[in-house]
Amino acid sequence: MLTPAGSSPEPFFRVARHGRCVAAGPAVKIEFLIPGSPTPEFFSQAAMFRLALDALGGIYEQARLVLCLGDPPAAMPPTRWQPHLRRIDIARAPPELCRVNGGPGAFRYELLDPSCDLAFLCDADTLPMRPFDPVVLQRFVDRPAIRGVIAHYPPPLTDEIGNDHTGHGPEWFWQFIASRTLGSSIPFTHFYSLVPTPTPCPFYINYGMVSGTHALLKRLARQLDWIRPRIRAVLANRFVSQLSLAVGCVAGNLAVEAMPMRYNFPNDRVADGMYPEELKQIVILHYLRLDSFDRQRIFVSADAFKNFLGLRLEGSDHVFQERIRSITGGAYPFR
Repeated sequence: MLTPAGSSPEPFFRVARHGRCVAAGPAVKIEFLIPGSPTPEFFSQAAMFRLALDALGGIYEQARLVLCLGDPPAAMPPTRWQPHLRRIDIARAPPELCRVNGGPGAFRYELLDPSCDLAFLCDADTLPMRPFDPVVLQRFVDRPAIRGVIAHYPPPLTDEIGNDHTGHGPEWFWQFIASRTLGSSIPFTHFYSLVPTPTPCPFYINYGMVSGTHALLKRLARQLDWIRPRIRAVLANRFVSQLSLAVGCVAGNLAVEAMPMRYNFPNDRVADGMYPEELKQIVILHYLRLDSFDRQRIFVSADAFKNFLGLRLEGSDHVFQERIRSITGGAYPFR
């Protein structure tokens, strides 16, 4: 096993950066990479993600799952979490890379396994709900593209260091950052996914689930390396990486495809109302909203887990709750 850059040899931190993925079916091998901070909350979400993959069986049970840890400097996972992370590769992102990029997410591109047919870059607050349609999954392999669900709303145009572009609006800002990076305009070919009145935008996808082949994601990473700091220079908020991805796909002339909401469905009442058919067939659920529960606490202890399962929830919140109940049998799995 390879010890990631910037870390001392510790047997629990492990990542086979160039090892083969376990065979995941007739033709498709997949991996999932998740960034985060080394906290009990993050480890509890990652452990539940692993359980969800295992519950789907087949290529999902055999899939590689990688955690990319950032600041604060990662220590050993707490003892009580180690048994639940045994089938998860863990790597540290170099502190300097985290500082420059605002977190460990960019380091995931360094950890991609070239023997995998597809990689899925996910947030910790996502959960596999059902298998991909095999025909769709094979198309992902046969027709490589950067894929994801179009972001819900225009990006916030202020940050904590005083930059404020709200007076110009998001359409102006898109063209502003395109001119600073591409030297040209950026095409508005899609529509924000949760704005009721169709509002055009570029291929601007939510970073909660991004998929691509190894070769294509590596090409994207090379674009992000020089685009990200240019955007951060004029807007240093948490949406920099998501904005950079949109610009990077244009800069690299990469094939892209906007996916239906089911592939990154938020636990959001607006989404429930706008996409009732997608709600019935969610593949990846993104439990990012805090209206009904604290996404970071629900798996961290037996009491929090019991309280979560005892909530009276509706819509996508209820779908998520029932999936957790099905995976665990209603019993807290991380004692």
